[in-house]
Amino acid sequence: ISKIDRIESSNKRDKDLELLELFQCQHSKRDISDVKISRDRQMLAVGSHDTYIYIYAIIFDEGNNKLPMTCELKVLQRLYGHSSYITHIDWSYDCQLLRSTCGAYEILYWDIKKGKQFLSSGDALESDTEWFTDTCTLGFQVMGIWPPNSDGTDINAIDVSKSNNLVVTGDDFDNVNLYNYPCVVKHAPGLHLSAHSSHVMNVKFYNTINGIDNWDNGIVSLGGDSTVIVWSMNS
Repeated sequence: ISKIDRIESSNKRDKDLELLELFQCQHSKRDISDVKISRDRQMLAVGSHDTYIYIYAIIFDEGNNKLPMTCELKVLQRLYGHSSYITHIDWSYDCQLLRSTCGAYEILYWDIKKGKQFLSSGDALESDTEWFTDTCTLGFQVMGIWPPNSDGTDINAIDVSKSNNLVVTGDDFDNVNLYNYPCVVKHAPGLHLSAHSSHVMNVKFYNTINGIDNWDNGIVSLGGDSTVIVWSMNS
């Protein structure tokens, strides 16, 4: 992690937005592949190509008229167990658990308080845990998103809608794909959208209607061709 930034605006107009650097630190010498903030905004999880997941406490001081805002990250845990670079991480809704995937197609679950991996196969974590984010490309709930003859790297990113009934994926075939969720049928049917001219590296549901928290009306996709495409969804 190199920076923690905050956007401030004096009169809320876009042209007045100012990006301020509040903190710098570096604990990994390899690339950072995923960053997720916990639901309570108290912790930050960082996945690295060094196979570690770094858990930080976010120490934030709003400041006042005389003192500027300050921010600090304190290392809480360094999680080790994956045999390849980290690809995706998700926080649980209660901020107690973490789910992660890696380049070796492993999906692991972590106890954040203890800083240890859950090893018991008797714990029904995947089905019993409510997740704050759903971006891991592996797991029972999304096993149907993988196309025929996939080598395990063809899906770069996924996101599950707030209504929990749709999952969107971005793949190496320049497509944005939309499926029913959970998506458990092998090679599940879906809607395949093509507009990017290179790999789709990230996808995200969004909501433009104020006051509605559990509904999405659009998708944003980011391509390796350096384009950002906004897709509207009609009910």
